[in-house]
Amino acid sequence: MTDEQQPEQPDNARSEERQTVGIPGRYRRGAGIPSDVQLLDLSKSGCRFYDRFGSLKPGTELTFRIGSIGPIVALVRWRKDTYVGISFEPPLHDAIYDHICASNA
Repeated sequence: MTDEQQPEQPDNARSEERQTVGIPGRYRRGAGIPSDVQLLDLSKSGCRFYDRFGSLKPGTELTFRIGSIGPIVALVRWRKDTYVGISFEPPLHDAIYDHICASNA
């Protein structure tokens, strides 16, 4: 498998800090079948997750759930092997982000 889909920016150039999490998530493309994933890290503007089938491509629009929160409109930004980075459109509200992080503690 090639790694033609690289992150848009290096990991050390993030615009905001990410929290390491271990939260279940779920995404759906259009009206397709939902896929369960494991979130690895989270920020207000997006997250990174493990997708064992690794079929998402950059530019794909999704609806995404973080635990019971959602649906959240998201856009695939990058994929490398079975890891995917998405951005939330719009970013999570501060109170929602804080609730998710507190629930994961």
